Parts: sequence; structure tokens; C-alpha cells
Amino acid sequence: MKHVVGRGPVRSLVLVTVLSLGGTALATSAASALGRDVPDPSEPAVEATSTTSPTPSPGPTVSPTPSASPSPSPSPTASPTPTASPTPKPTATPKPTPKPQPTPKLITRSAVLGTTVQGRTIMGYYRGWSHTTQRRTLVVLGQMHGDEKAGLQTADWVRRNVKPTKGSEIWVIPTMNPDGNARGTRTNARGVDLNRNWGTSGYRSSGKGSRTWGGPRAASERETKAVAAFLRRKRPDYIASVHQPFGVVVRTGKDRGWERRLADALGLPIREVGVGTPSGLTSPTLTGWYNRYYGRHGTATTLEYRASVTSAYAGRRAGLAITGAARVRARLG
Repeated sequence: MKHVVGRGPVRSLVLVTVLSLGGTALATSAASALGRDVPDPSEPAVEATSTTSPTPSPGPTVSPTPSASPSPSPSPTASPTPTASPTPKPTATPKPTPKPQPTPKLITRSAVLGTTVQGRTIMGYYRGWSHTTQRRTLVVLGQMHGDEKAGLQTADWVRRNVKPTKGSEIWVIPTMNPDGNARGTRTNARGVDLNRNWGTSGYRSSGKGSRTWGGPRAASERETKAVAAFLRRKRPDYIASVHQPFGVVVRTGKDRGWERRLADALGLPIREVGVGTPSGLTSPTLTGWYNRYYGRHGTATTLEYRASVTSAYAGRRAGLAITGAARVRARLG
């Protein structure tokens, strides 16, 4: 007697016992739920020989059918092996086409920084670039004392001729003392020396009527207030404040490279020039005020031309020297 192990549904095993006694067949069905691994139904049946006769389970008796041939066990039909779908290749996301950047253009404009007690305007002139981030700012102040005229030529020459490097800008203030310039006096119309009027620890109100009177109180003058407000907003990297007549680049020691470049280009020595401020206090000058309170943003330097200079020196040479030392000049034009 042979046992043929057939394949059926998952977790179900069918035993078919074939008795070859006069063609009589007895079929017994049993369900098994033993929890074993289910063989792959696509594999062929395996024939095994048993040495122990299994005890047939009681069940309904089937009457033998005369001349009936034993039904052969159906051969298991192999299920078709599923075909794996090909993995689609990832499609590269197209990069967006960058928009063309606008071409930077040179911009020139003017602005009123303030007015004097006599109604004259304090002007600022700008030269810079559109569509760029300004990384370096130079301010050229041509005049603070109305009887020192050479710096006016420097300011005018820079305003008309220097094209800054892209990413740089230049502000030119021809004079912050238009009343004194019109009168030819060191002081403004109220008799105040604007370079002693800045709000520092070294400010003094004494000396009224003198050429160096600092005014009734610190930053009392409209001219001082206007330029101070402008510098607070811009916080330039470099300020060149032009004076006469000592013929030096006034040493502050804050940016020695800048001072040395100025001195070499202008043909002037670097020297200290005091304004009578006691030791330990900050001078009430523009450069003293800016370096004390805004020195983390930049440096301010006083340039003292000689008492008498040529127009070529005050114009082209000084203009090239200042813009070159600040490294903001691309070319002329």
C-alpha cells in the first residue's frame, strides 16, 4: 500500500488511500491544522513509503461500483511563477532655469542732510550700484571750517570722477558748514567751532567768542546734528574729514593700514594732533566721536592738507588717494 501526498490549500493536507482490492477505492478526507510550513504548491509531489498502516478514520462507506477503474490522483497543477515587474528607473527632476540677474547700473543721486540756521542746505552726493549688496562705504567730508577751502575741490572731484567698485558706495559731503563757507569763517553763523561740538566726554562749553568755542552744549548745532544722524544711519567703513593747514594725516592708531595708505598717496607724514582734550577723555571732534561710539563699524580720520596746495593736488591727487586707500575705486568715469 502506498500513500500519495497531494498538494492542497494552505494548512490543509488530504490523504487518499488507494486500495487495489478488486478495483474498490476508499477515500478518506481529514483536515489538519498542525501549523507547519506549507510547501510551495508549484513544486512536484514527493512519493514516500510508509512502514506503518495508518488507521483509517471512521467515515461514510462508499459502495463499490462494478467494473469501476480506480481514479488516478490528479497531478498537481503548477501555479505560474509571478513575474516581477521591472523597477522603474528614477527620473531626474529637471533643474529650474535660473532667472537672469539684472545688470548692475551706476547710480548717482543727492540728498539733503539738513539745513543751517540761515537756511542753507547741507548736501550729500551718492555714487553706488543698483542690484548689489553694498559691502563698503566711504564718506568724504570736504569742509567743516568755512575758511579751509581745499577740501571742497577734493569733494567735487570725487563726486564727478570716481566710479566705485561693485559692492562699494561713496558719499560726498562737500561742506557741513555752508554758512561759514559763505562768510569765510572757521565757525558757523552762531560762532561755534563745529569740530568741538560733538557729544563726547571731552566736550567743553567754555571759550565763547573764540575760534574754538564748542557751543553752549554738546551737539547743540544743527549742522552737527544733521551729520551725526547721517553717520549713525550709514555707519561707514571709512570717513575722510579734510582740514588745513598742518600737512599731516592725524594718527588715531585705529586702522594703521588705512592711515599708511593715505599718507603714502598724499605724501604726508602721520602725526598726532591734539585739540586740548585732557588725557583719558575723548576729543569732541567728529573723528573722536565716531571712533569712540561707532568704531566697531569703521574708522574716521582727519586729513590736514598744507596751508597752500594746488588745484591738481586738492582735486585729482587727493581724490585718488582717498578712494584708493579706502579700496572703493574701480576706475574713473
